[in-house]
Amino acid sequence: LIVTGPRRGMLAGSALQPHLAVPFGDMMLAGCFGLVASIAELLPELADPIRASLAGQNVDRAPWDLD
Repeated sequence: LIVTGPRRGMLAGSALQPHLAVPFGDMMLAGCFGLVASIAELLPELADPIRASLAGQNVDRAPWDLD
C-alpha cells in the first residue's frame, strides 16, 4: 500500500504497513523528485548517483546534491 496526502499519518502503525510515497517526507516535492528521477533516465552519467540518493543510500545529502 502506497500512501500520499495530508492525512497519511492516519495509517502510521497500521497492519497494512503502508509505504509513504514521498521521499524526504514532503509531498509538495513529489513531482520535483519525479523530475530528478527522469533525469536519471535521460542522462546515464548521472543515473547511479541520482538513483542511490533517491533510494536513501546517500542520507547525508539530498538527491540534487551530486558532488
